[in-house]
This record gives sequence, C-alpha cells and structure tokens, in this order.
Amino acid sequence: MSRPQGHAAATATDSDSVTDSATDSATVSVTVFVTDSVTFSVSARVGHRGLPTNVLMLYRVTMKRFHIAIAVHDVEASVAEYSKRIDASPCVLVPGEYALWRTNTLNLSIRKTLDAPGTVRHVGWEDPEAARFSEERDLNGLLWERFNALQQWEEILSAWPEAKKLG
Repeated sequence: MSRPQGHAAATATDSDSVTDSATDSATVSVTVFVTDSVTFSVSARVGHRGLPTNVLMLYRVTMKRFHIAIAVHDVEASVAEYSKRIDASPCVLVPGEYALWRTNTLNLSIRKTLDAPGTVRHVGWEDPEAARFSEERDLNGLLWERFNALQQWEEILSAWPEAKKLG
C-alpha cells in the first residue's frame, strides 16, 4: 500500500473485512495516515455478536527533521542562546567546536568558523529512510543535505572522534 500525497489530517487509505463462516467472526483492518510521517494501523477480530476478540494496533513514526547548520564564532555562548530559543539542550557537544540539537521537527547544528559567523552553512533533511548521505545545491547555490541519524553521527565522529552524545 502506498502512502497518500499531501498532509491530510487523517486519511483512511485501506479498509478490509474478511469473514470466517466457520467461527462466525470477521477481521477488520484499517490503515490511517495522520501525516506524511505518522501511520496508525488497526486490525480487530470481531467475534460472535460483534464483540471484539482480538485487537492489534500498530503505530509507526517516520519523522523527517528539517536540518539547518549555522556558522558561529563562540560555541559556548551559542549553545546557551540556541538552547533557550528552541527550549532544548544539545544532544551532541564538542566543546569549542560543534553542537547538535534534535527536536521532533528540527535538527540544528552549529560549528565554529572564523570566516563567516552568523551564516547558514547548509540546510536539508534528517530522514530515517535515507539510504545514504547525499547533497546537492539548489538554484541559489544553497547546499541541501539528506541523511539519517546514524550517517550524521558517523560524519560527526569523522571530524571529531572525541564527540560525545549527551543525555
């Protein structure tokens, strides 16, 4: 079954009903896409007199996080500032060099640079379904990356082997 396009609040895309005449019961299955990244699947076996005998509910989250990488001059001061702004603490910190935050919707990284503090280095998506790290430039020259969390962690470790995950 393919996921519907768009951002419907809740869309039932598949509904099945199978009746077993030997046991006088039926199995009803419904899949609902709440957003592009959240899926509920419910399967219920309904027995004699319409009473449920077995209910299975699956919940799948495939969250894509928007990624923004910012060049900063002072990592420690920037960690304090951005932690307040997004109401979260970094999940990775390399003192004096780098920090990374992950919220439900945002993947924010900062990196110390001397040439262009306060600028966007690149943007992109942290996507759990990304099979490999990729990057491309848009028509304005902005670099877009796509990666999963493990690929990002491996990239961090290649630059800073001493990096530590926090919390």
